[in-house]
Amino acid sequence: MDRIYYLLPKEKLNLKCVIGLINSKLIDFYYKTNFGTTHIAGGYFDLRGVQLVKIPIKFPKSVQEKKITSLVEQMLELQKKYHDEKISGNEKERLKQQIGNVDYEIDEEVYKLYGITDGEKKIIEESLK
Repeated sequence: MDRIYYLLPKEKLNLKCVIGLINSKLIDFYYKTNFGTTHIAGGYFDLRGVQLVKIPIKFPKSVQEKKITSLVEQMLELQKKYHDEKISGNEKERLKQQIGNVDYEIDEEVYKLYGITDGEKKIIEESLK
């Protein structure tokens, strides 16, 4: 049986910023550390609503929110181009590199938001390899 989970915010949220937060390495680490990993087809995780509501989402102040939102918009555009059937070879590799760079920048902003130290960042990133 397929399940769909969704967020019902109590106040207006910047959903692109939320996308950046919940797709970050930090939240990935938190989820795997606290709830384990049940895989389903395609390598995706089986997420449960009970677990999702326990993820500590911290919302940034205006300047950082704008930066994360801008990075997510860049990511969405790069992903769209990357998955275009007309793109191949060197162009696809260039897009893959850009996606990695933007992903890194989003993670860095999320680490700053949560006050993660370099030592903690190293532990997080090593555990996700």
